[in-house]
Amino acid sequence: MQLSIPQIPIAKGGVRYNNRDFLLHLHNSPQFGSLGLKYWDYHERHIFMNELICRIYTLHELEKKFMQNEKPHSLRQEHRQIIFSIETLVYWLRKNVDEMIGFSFYLDFLAREGKEPKKLVASSIGGLLKNDAMKAKFKDHIMPLERLNEISNTYKHSFVTSEAHVLIGRDEPVVNCLDLKRNSVDSPLIHHSFFLREMISDYVSFFEYCRIALQAFEWPSLPPRANDQQ
Repeated sequence: MQLSIPQIPIAKGGVRYNNRDFLLHLHNSPQFGSLGLKYWDYHERHIFMNELICRIYTLHELEKKFMQNEKPHSLRQEHRQIIFSIETLVYWLRKNVDEMIGFSFYLDFLAREGKEPKKLVASSIGGLLKNDAMKAKFKDHIMPLERLNEISNTYKHSFVTSEAHVLIGRDEPVVNCLDLKRNSVDSPLIHHSFFLREMISDYVSFFEYCRIALQAFEWPSLPPRANDQQ
């Protein structure tokens, strides 16, 4: 079976001191912990996410053959696994994006102020959209981030999104969910439907943009502490 399966690029070279692929040049933060370890988490998550993506596309290919020969959808085991595996992947896309936004805010603040922030004012897509400086920094990624925000919130909160569980995409995996704002019948029903491949591509573009900035980050020269002057 030959499939075109999107994948998230994985950093190569292994863990070693000063390896900027893994951000090991970053110091430990007294307040927010090991910054290099945070990026190592992304690396391990990406391995898991790539395995999940492969599973989604492989199962979809089996289900697609069923759909082409029978009716337009089924409730077979493959179908159910596709639906919930896609939702799981969306969760990890959103979690990683939120954390990378917080990571970027932390280092931007440190570079600008010469000290750690006491609070990560922007540590999620929602926080970024309310912060003019962060919006300007990520201006080329705002539309995909807004889309991921809407879809992940719909999966989490919408009471009616299960109505879309019969849909998986005719030719390749598709993210489908139904949003009823505040679960009010007075709100319009919104059907989100996007190729999973596009969402993965948007995520990779965003993540690589952030990673390049983090790799280039140089720790600021901080004033000596009182004990160091003695």
